[in-house]
Amino acid sequence: MEHVDQLSPLVVRIVGLLYILLSSLFLFINGILFVTLWKSKELQTATYRIVRCICLACIVQLTVQLVGGIITFTDMIEDHVNKILGAVLQSGWFLYIGLSLSLAVDRLLCFVIISPKKCSRISIVVLSAAWILAFAYLVAFLLPDFDFGYCCSHQFLHWFYTEEAGALILKKTEVIIDFVILALIFLLYCIIFGFLIKMRKIGRTKAEAQSLKVEFRILIVAMISFAYEMTYLLWFFFGVSLMPHSPYRDVITTLWWIVDSGFFAISTLFFNSSIKRHVKTLMVMSRSTRVSKF
Repeated sequence: MEHVDQLSPLVVRIVGLLYILLSSLFLFINGILFVTLWKSKELQTATYRIVRCICLACIVQLTVQLVGGIITFTDMIEDHVNKILGAVLQSGWFLYIGLSLSLAVDRLLCFVIISPKKCSRISIVVLSAAWILAFAYLVAFLLPDFDFGYCCSHQFLHWFYTEEAGALILKKTEVIIDFVILALIFLLYCIIFGFLIKMRKIGRTKAEAQSLKVEFRILIVAMISFAYEMTYLLWFFFGVSLMPHSPYRDVITTLWWIVDSGFFAISTLFFNSSIKRHVKTLMVMSRSTRVSKF
C-alpha cells in the first residue's frame, strides 16, 4: 500500500479554516450577484437568467465546500452525510458546466438570431437541459456504490470519487461529458469570434453599438471563466498525476475548486459595469432601509 504523509493536526485545522474563509467569501459574492440579478428589473433577460442560475450552482458547490472545511477542522463526518454532500456537490458542478454551455449557446444566439423571442425559447431549452443533467447525476450519486465523498482514509482534505465499481464508472463518464461540453463551448466561441470580426465591418447606430458592448462584456466573462474551468479540469483529472500523492496535492485541488466556484461572479462584477452599478444601487437601498428602521 502506498505510504502517504499526513499533515500535523495544527496544519489540518489551518487548512480547514482556509476552506471555510474562502468558501464564505465567495458565497457572499455569489449571493450579492444572485440577489442583484433577481431584484433588478432591467436584468430580467434570458441571458441574465442563465447567469443567475450559474450563481446558484456556485452557491450550492460553495455551501458543500464550506461544510467540508468544517469537516476538515473537526475531523468528523458520518458516512451517509458524506454521500449526500458529495452527491449535492457533484450535481452542482454538472449544473455549472451545463450552464456554461448554455451561456455559450446564448452568446451565439445573441449575435446570430435577431428575434429576442426565438433567443428566449432556445435559451429555455438549453437551460432546462443543464438542470436535467444535474438532477440525473444527483440521483446517480445517491445510488449504492456510486459515491463521491470527502477523502480519504488518511485525512479529510478533498472531494473525489471512491473506489467502488459504480463510482469508477461515473468518473469515466464525467471525463467524457466534461471535455465534450468544453469542446463544444470552445467551438461556439470560435464561431462567435468569426461573427464579431464580421460585425465590426458593419456600421451601427449608437444604441446598437452600446447594446453590442454590453453583450461583448458578458462574452468576455464567459470566455475567461471557460479558460479557468479548462485548466481546473485538466488539473483535476490529469495534472494531479504529475505530483506525488501527498496531502498538499489534495489541498491544492480543493482550493482550486473553491476559487473556480467564485471566479465567474468575480469576473462578472469586474468586467460588467452595468451589473456593478446595480449592485451598488441595491446595497445603498439596503443600507438606507436599515437606517430608516432605526
